[in-house]
Amino acid sequence: MDNFTTYIIYSKTLDKFYIGFTSDMVSRLQRHNQKGKGFTGNENDWQLV
Repeated sequence: MDNFTTYIIYSKTLDKFYIGFTSDMVSRLQRHNQKGKGFTGNENDWQLV
């Protein structure tokens, strides 16, 4: 069974927080910072809190 981590990221541009969970934090943060669809897809300045 994979170990999961709950995380909080913040975008200064949007002044918004996002809470999620993942089993691969590095890859997940990279995907959040690739502009695309979804809540975090509008900006690419997401950082772990």
